[in-house]
Amino acid sequence: MHGEQKKAGGQMKSSDKKASAIDAASPAPQEAVTAKSLLIGWANQQDAWVRHLVSEVVISGKAMTDGQLNAIYQTFLAEKALVSGPPVNVPKLSDDTSLLDVSSGLFLTQLRDLKNVNALTEGQVIDFNPRLTIVFGENACGKTGYVRVLKKAAAVRTTETVLPDVSQTQHTKQPPSAHIAFRLGQEKPQELEWTDQAGLAPFNRIDVFDSRATALHVDGDLNYMYTPGELARFPLVQQGIEGVRNRLERDVSDRTQTSNPFLPQFDRQSRIYPLIDSLGAATDLAQLKTLSTVSDAEKQGMPTLKAEVEALQTTNPAAQLKLAETVKQHLDALLKSLSTVGRFDVAKYAKSLERLQKAQQRYEKATQESFAGLPIPGLLREEWRRFIQSSLRAFTAGPLQDRSTLNLKRLVRFLAQRNPTPALSGA
Repeated sequence: MHGEQKKAGGQMKSSDKKASAIDAASPAPQEAVTAKSLLIGWANQQDAWVRHLVSEVVISGKAMTDGQLNAIYQTFLAEKALVSGPPVNVPKLSDDTSLLDVSSGLFLTQLRDLKNVNALTEGQVIDFNPRLTIVFGENACGKTGYVRVLKKAAAVRTTETVLPDVSQTQHTKQPPSAHIAFRLGQEKPQELEWTDQAGLAPFNRIDVFDSRATALHVDGDLNYMYTPGELARFPLVQQGIEGVRNRLERDVSDRTQTSNPFLPQFDRQSRIYPLIDSLGAATDLAQLKTLSTVSDAEKQGMPTLKAEVEALQTTNPAAQLKLAETVKQHLDALLKSLSTVGRFDVAKYAKSLERLQKAQQRYEKATQESFAGLPIPGLLREEWRRFIQSSLRAFTAGPLQDRSTLNLKRLVRFLAQRNPTPALSGA
């Protein structure tokens, strides 16, 4: 019997070995494939900035804010060596349920230093309990003011504008601000300054349900579309990638000048616009300088045009009155000119012009006859005429005592006898 027991014991050990071999040969159970695991697996095959984006979406489950997208864009620039500094190291993501556990949750710890928020008294502090915090008080004592700050920081659907104290006589231009202390999981407490941003990470992970949210969900006809939470992350990731791409394209556009920077400063209907549009090495700069010259008439018309433009841009009665006065001044000047033209006697002007022409003819004839046959150099030329005219001016200006004066007087008397005129006769 003892031998049978040994034999039986030997057979049992053999069967145990076979069972162990079968267990070793059988494949290990595979983990369940979920939308979240697929997203994380895809992100781990991408660049670091993509993992950064996906990690934010997985944790918050909401669309990226501008601040988060700016941080992800900086990760992209550092990774591609487009900015100075070492690249940001983003570790591989893990499909661990701890991402959704309380251990990595967001806990508010304190709200303090509220400034320019409704009529709240500065210096008040709210310390949040890790489990439940109840704020109570009379109506209009400021409870909702604290909630407005958290709603704005979380960028919920029922976000309200945070206004300063309307009872103050002098309204400040500073934005509302506050300091919000928080803790992520078991990490050390942190603190961020909120300056009226909508969706300040990580506070955009907060949801708010109040009376406004109740009205949003129960009033009117609402059409609901259900999307599983894990599937909702895919369009959020796509939106985040589009946001990074838009920032990159904007930076490229700002650094690449592809159009003429001067065109927006000129009217398309102006004659100089085609020249500016085709500005290049073959452009005639002299022509541009000529077109840029402002005439005196254009300068005189500038005040009128300026007054007209100001009157069109505003409904201020003072500007319109100024324009009317300017127009009246121009009309008065035009009326004066027309009155002068109306009093002009055309027939009398024609007779005077005819007498002037005859007098000039007689003068020319008398001059030629008076000096005919005299050996005087340059006689009757322009130089001679200027000499005679200057001599007459010197003679009439005052007494002359030398011999040249006597000779000049004799010349004048001779001319007066041959061609009497009022001026020479008086001499």
